Amino acid sequence: MPVLLVYKIQRQDGLFSTGGKRPKWKKEGKLWNCRASLSKHLALFKFFNPYPPGTRVIGYHVEYREALDYPVSEHMKK
Repeated sequence: MPVLLVYKIQRQDGLFSTGGKRPKWKKEGKLWNCRASLSKHLALFKFFNPYPPGTRVIGYHVEYREALDYPVSEHMKK
């Protein structure tokens, strides 16, 4: 059975990105259902990154309810 991960982008204050070209920050935020969708979103910002330093990508393992946590910069396209 495949591992199901979903992703959110979290700022240091705990709020989550709403996605889009000009993301806002909310308690719930947007949920990306696969890493490819998240990567496409972050590719929008190849020349301008609207995410402040310290912003993290949080990956949730749905079945085990574990969280993976790593910097947004690891996903940004060069």
